[in-house]
Amino acid sequence: MSEINLADFRNKHNWTIEEIAEKIGVSRQAIAKWENGASLPDIINCAKLANLYDVPIDELLYFNGEEASKLPEKGKHYFGTIKINEKGQITLPPKAREMYKISTHNKVVLLGNEIGLALIPENLFMSPLKKMMQKLWSSHK
Repeated sequence: MSEINLADFRNKHNWTIEEIAEKIGVSRQAIAKWENGASLPDIINCAKLANLYDVPIDELLYFNGEEASKLPEKGKHYFGTIKINEKGQITLPPKAREMYKISTHNKVVLLGNEIGLALIPENLFMSPLKKMMQKLWSSHK
């Protein structure tokens, strides 16, 4: 773990040392020491930091400062990589399913463009469209 990692993650989220300390239950001095390399967080605090920054622990540990621009913005999430099986199927990580309330037999909308694909829970995608269609139909009556 490089001292630059922790400061980069904190700065990317626009949090102060005091805010991080309060959120994970340590002193601000501990955060400052971790960030300047004077000491390292124990595994429990690594897990708390990874959870707070919404990144896998390995990303917290092996992230280098040159990748700071690649960190997800606040409110955006990185769930890691998933493997496509021989039938072309994927399994969504539990954290993603929980966060977006996706369970067995729910439907998702698959969107794509030249750079990639996106999955959106059907109810979140269709609800605004239905409202828009209702407005259009009611304005034409």
